[in-house]
Amino acid sequence: MAIKKEAFLKIIVIQIGTVYFGIELEKIKVILKNTDMTMIPVMHSPDITGILNHDGDMIPIVNLYKKMQLKALDLTNISYFMVVSFNQKMIALPVDKIDKYYNVAYTHLNVVPPLLQNPTTRYFHQIIDLDVRLVLMIDLVQLFDELGNE
Repeated sequence: MAIKKEAFLKIIVIQIGTVYFGIELEKIKVILKNTDMTMIPVMHSPDITGILNHDGDMIPIVNLYKKMQLKALDLTNISYFMVVSFNQKMIALPVDKIDKYYNVAYTHLNVVPPLLQNPTTRYFHQIIDLDVRLVLMIDLVQLFDELGNE
């Protein structure tokens, strides 16, 4: 008799303000601590607030605080930048805290309830029940698509 192996999603949980978000591990290129960035006042998208140079790559910084309508953020005091990639594009996300890595069983993934769906929640495609807290999974497809179409 074969034992059925449960499928898992590998994520990193991050904290932005007081909210916890999850990002798929395979989409994370690098996590940078105390990295110098250059603020850019006029950009194509109001959510892109600067740029950083990592190994010769000029990576736009997307201010998730502004995009997700959280409290204002002083990017000069940010702890980490998480560089994520999707479809051969990269962006850097400012992050207050890196919580930890989780293997999440697919049975712990939940759809965002219709009552909670609004323009801000379109950036989340699932809610993860980690027993100790609920974590919003960032939908990088939606985030990258919107940045490319602005």
